[in-house]
Amino acid sequence: MANYPVKSEDFGEIVVGNVLQAGAGAMTARIAQRMAGISEKVPCSVVNRFCSSGLEACAIIAAKIKAGFIDTGIGAGVENMSINAMQDIVDANALSDETFDSVEGRSCLVNMGNTSENVAKQFNITREMQDQFAFES
Repeated sequence: MANYPVKSEDFGEIVVGNVLQAGAGAMTARIAQRMAGISEKVPCSVVNRFCSSGLEACAIIAAKIKAGFIDTGIGAGVENMSINAMQDIVDANALSDETFDSVEGRSCLVNMGNTSENVAKQFNITREMQDQFAFES
């Protein structure tokens, strides 16, 4: 994010609109976020809508700014009907080669089960600690 007036850590949130994207668009949005050099600490969500999903994402960011929840954010869209043409079967493997060439992009392809195991190992969190936290929450 060098040479931009807004630093990565200044974003309050990212919302990406999509339709028929693999992983409900969450994976696509996170890959784009990480490949753009935006910290994984910035919350990123998607809105799945058949028409004007990118516009809806921008409206959500604008509303959050107006409400004072965040100061700045990114609203975007990844409508791509050329690879997901309103068919019954969506090719979940239709990702760009750049995704696999990018360390940050590939890191988003680790399933959440493995991700949680990696985090638990890194921070020495036992299963018992997780169960206790779940019980208390």
